[in-house]
Amino acid sequence: MKSGIIAGLIAGLIGGIVENIAFITGATLRIWEPYQGVISSTFLITHLLFEIIITGIFGAIFGLLYSMYYDSTPGKGIVKGLFFGLILYLISNVRGAISLAGYGFITNAKVSLWLGIFTLTVYGLVLGYLYKPTK
Repeated sequence: MKSGIIAGLIAGLIGGIVENIAFITGATLRIWEPYQGVISSTFLITHLLFEIIITGIFGAIFGLLYSMYYDSTPGKGIVKGLFFGLILYLISNVRGAISLAGYGFITNAKVSLWLGIFTLTVYGLVLGYLYKPTK
């Protein structure tokens, strides 16, 4: 696939699905404190679908960036994509979690770190597999 946007969109949608699995797993294992209030199944399903769509949109944007910085990203093939995904994780989730924790939102920081590592690792692997640069 030669388009970073299409490869990123597909990788983002797959990453969004993995994010939802990680969210449900983390909540089930009680990795973070449960959120207060009643969350209906309709709300949960709607939210999870929304997350997949948003992750796909951001995946397309990041795929475009990946194609622009492809040559300067270390590695080859899926390792190159994994490296890119982990860079995104450091920039977005780790930095965001530090800010959240600094303001006392520890649960949100844990959720950000937990979801991000699964989402962006899978995103990077799929992006690295799908994207083929033009020569």
